[in-house]
Amino acid sequence: MEKGWFSAVVPLLFAVMVLSGHTGGSCVPVPVEPECPPVVCTLYCEWGFEIDEDGCEVCRCAEHPDYFACRSDQDCACGVDRETGECALGNRAFIDEDGQCPDFCEGIGGHLIILCEEERCVQRPFWDCRRHEDCMRTGCSGQICAPEMIATTCEWWPHYACYQESITTCGCYEGRCAFDATPELAECLANPPGS
Repeated sequence: MEKGWFSAVVPLLFAVMVLSGHTGGSCVPVPVEPECPPVVCTLYCEWGFEIDEDGCEVCRCAEHPDYFACRSDQDCACGVDRETGECALGNRAFIDEDGQCPDFCEGIGGHLIILCEEERCVQRPFWDCRRHEDCMRTGCSGQICAPEMIATTCEWWPHYACYQESITTCGCYEGRCAFDATPELAECLANPPGS
């Protein structure tokens, strides 16, 4: 009976060795994860616990990694640096968001946002659109291409005629609502009708 068991197991072991790439030679030790006891601690640590030399957590709060470190967008802020008083962006722990820096934080046109990318706080353009359908002609004379209606004064300038549908289209180009820079538009703007 034992002979039957042995003869059934040996081919199975050989198949496992072949499939795993171990058909001979020396064995390579598999790294062993440390067996860490659970941390029994009443501390709340925003950045987690310190890790000891064995790779285990200990009941001490890890230091804040750095000025720009983040785990999510909510960790990032823009405002005034708490130490220098200068406009800055970075981890919320270093930034006073009540400090006013609108042009720095949001950009002059309000098209910048603060995000956490690859665990770093960064400033990126806010995209107006993703598709041509997200944009529309607006303004009293149809001279603006934007993601929403914009009220303007009602006046007429000769170059406004260049933004007609027959010359260019309003659409989404590289994340911004804009008129398509067609050769016809460039020619018309260089020599607006009636000027």
